[in-house]
Amino acid sequence: MVFHYAQKETMKHGCATFGLPALVLAGWLAAFVLPADAAETHALDPALAALGWAELAIPGKTPAIYRLTGDGDLEARSKAGVSILYRALTPKERNGRVLTWRWRVDEAVPATDPAEAGKDDRDLAVHIWFPDDEDVGFWKGLGRAVANLLGIPRVGKALTYAFGGTGERHRRLANPHHDPGGVLVLLRPTGTEIGKWFREQIDFAADFEQAFGKAPPKPMYVAVSTDSDDTGTRAVGRIAELMFHEK
Repeated sequence: MVFHYAQKETMKHGCATFGLPALVLAGWLAAFVLPADAAETHALDPALAALGWAELAIPGKTPAIYRLTGDGDLEARSKAGVSILYRALTPKERNGRVLTWRWRVDEAVPATDPAEAGKDDRDLAVHIWFPDDEDVGFWKGLGRAVANLLGIPRVGKALTYAFGGTGERHRRLANPHHDPGGVLVLLRPTGTEIGKWFREQIDFAADFEQAFGKAPPKPMYVAVSTDSDDTGTRAVGRIAELMFHEK
């Protein structure tokens, strides 16, 4: 079953709608629980699906290709395309404060500015999605309840760690696709060596507090993505050993 989501202005200014068929209402309500760019579920490599991963495709965009390699790495390929791979965290992972992983890029997109929506391709990104712990009102709360029943991820705040993009290492900026609820950290800028593995260790709890001025709720989802639709080019990379730690 595929559900489509409202665009950004609808998400910000949507009003109560009555008399709609149940599925249409469910799709409308789901607009309040995902970043505006997220569009629909998408078929996935069965090996990744067996590990709990699912994919969100972007309307009108060619999806990326994600697969599990023989080495157990998560390979991401995009050709003038973009999509997001995500999975729910286990109870143990949700108690973590630190995330570690290794990643490498084998084909890189040209330099783009991560602050410019529509011009912000990047080779790889790791995302952590948190619930919105603020009072959301009746309609948004109802949207969350429907999303829970349908298994659609609800997203309040989000942290994104990027490989690719202009700027200095550790550059921080508002995520143009999820502002003000999203912050992007540029871990590996454009020009980072191709074909070489890099190990990352991030204290995402501290990053959340710095970004939003309060202690984080427990994270709900981890996601990865590759994005080359704006430049019409190719991106190929791998992520391995993605693990949550309590400290």
